[in-house]
Formats: sequence, C-alpha cells, structure tokens
Amino acid sequence: MRRRELAKSLASYRPLRGKQICSRSTRPLKRRAGESGKGFAVIAVEVKSLAGQTAKATEEIAEQIGSIQSAADDASQAIEQVDAIIREMAAIATTVAATVDQQNSAVASIAEGISHASGEARIGAEAMSRVADVTADARSIASGVKGLADSVALEAEGLEAQVRQFPSSVQAA
Repeated sequence: MRRRELAKSLASYRPLRGKQICSRSTRPLKRRAGESGKGFAVIAVEVKSLAGQTAKATEEIAEQIGSIQSAADDASQAIEQVDAIIREMAAIATTVAATVDQQNSAVASIAEGISHASGEARIGAEAMSRVADVTADARSIASGVKGLADSVALEAEGLEAQVRQFPSSVQAA
C-alpha cells in the first residue's frame, strides 16, 4: 500500500513544473540585481541545472517504481495461477485416491469370490471323486451280479434239461 502512495505522489510531481518555478523566480531577481546579479545568474543556472537533474532522476525513479509495481503485479498473478493449479492438482489427487480405494475394494471382493468359487470347485471335485468311486463299486457289483446271473442261468438250463428228462426217466422206470 505504501509503494502505491509513493508512486501516486511521484506521478503527481511534474519535473517541468520545478524548472518553471525556478526560472520564473530567478528572472525578476536577475533584472533587479543588474551587474551584481551576474553572479546570482550563474548560481541560478546551476540551481536550474540541478532542478533538471532532480526532475530527470525523479522521472527515472518513478519509471523504476512503475516497473517494480508491474513486476509485483505479474508475480502476484503468477502466484495466484500456481495456487489455482495446486488446488486443481489436490482435487485430482483426491479423486485418484478415491478411485484407488474403490478399486482396492473391488479387488478384495473379486478375491473373496474367487476363494469361494475355489472352495466350491474343491467340494465339487471331491463329490465327483466319490461318484467315480461309487460308480466303480457299482460296476464291480454289477459284474458280480452278472456272473451270478450267468451261473444261475447255467444251472437253470441244467435243471430244465433234467426236468425234461424226468418224465422220460419216470416212464422208463
């Protein structure tokens, strides 16, 4: 705030105005002084020259202050832009973190589903193994039953042959 006030006061100062005041105030004095005023005129010229140099230096200082103010304004705007970018990046990072949390949750759910499916597959494989064992036992039993049925059939044929011969053997005896 202080530098803006200084810049305003420097801008309001007109260097030419100082020269004009100085030269206006010396003319009447030179006229009144006459011959003795020549020494005064030399001093007045020096004062006028110093006033010009002061005015020029004041202008240069005002320009430098203006440049500094402009650079400060540019820096302030750049800082605001960097701040906005940082806020935007923070929002993006927050969104990414939330997305990663969701993905971690989904992966955990998938892993749980795979574990469950693996357990069910193991139970199914064990059941299929038991079915295979029972099927093998059933084949073995069926083979034994077939063997017995074949034996019974042979004996039944033998009995049938004896039963057919029995009436003939009873008539012959």
